[in-house]
Amino acid sequence: MPIMETDLRTIKTERAIESALLSLLEVMPFNKVRIINIAEKAMVNRNTIYLHYESKEAIVMSIINRQFSENFSELEAEKLFTRFITRPSLKKMYTKMLTIISDNIDLYRIVLMDTNLRGYLSTSLDRIKNEMYKMLKPTKKNRLGVEYIVNGSFGMISRWIIYATGELDEVADLLTRFTYSEFIHLSK
Repeated sequence: MPIMETDLRTIKTERAIESALLSLLEVMPFNKVRIINIAEKAMVNRNTIYLHYESKEAIVMSIINRQFSENFSELEAEKLFTRFITRPSLKKMYTKMLTIISDNIDLYRIVLMDTNLRGYLSTSLDRIKNEMYKMLKPTKKNRLGVEYIVNGSFGMISRWIIYATGELDEVADLLTRFTYSEFIHLSK
């Protein structure tokens, strides 16, 4: 029983810290937010934050990683690789992905624009690539194809987030066409 209480307290504390950071980002730019601001807003000691996170960037990436983990199953990306890929299934996946991003667009914009977060972003992209590699034959052609798809999709999505280039459905359609044309050349 005590272990469960500790786990629940840890989860509650981390959610309070993350929520505090998100609240602060609504009223001030990320580069102006300090750990002490987050601690005050979360009603925790500054040292408590450091017990859970090494920096404010780590808090942001924790939020992003949790969203990615929670929502990856919704994207049904694994199903795309284990059966024949169709345009409608890709469009459905991209529409869900862009909807998830749209629900937290300010957070994703911060991640893309803050130079301190670029390393975390690279790690996330590598994670996506590794998931794709697991589902495909380990050939040079497939590795290059995955690089092209992930980096190209990331570039398009980044422009959409930062510059609001197009409506969600329009961007999902473009990503679908771009990705589908490359997917048909990959071997499973």
